[in-house]
Amino acid sequence: MQFLLAQAIKKSYHSSMNSRHRKTLAAIMTKPAKSSIVFADIEALIKALGGEVREGAGSRVVFEFA
Repeated sequence: MQFLLAQAIKKSYHSSMNSRHRKTLAAIMTKPAKSSIVFADIEALIKALGGEVREGAGSRVVFEFA
């Protein structure tokens, strides 16, 4: 996921991200990632970067970047 996220960031880092998206991204990229990240914030970040969030089977979620 980090590789795909890095590619999406290169495409449109400043144009579509607000400060909350940047904070979420920073929380994801820290080592180890923070455990207090809200999943809805991750979904919003993916969508802001041009990705799609789809529900999978059971509790699975698919993040897809075009």
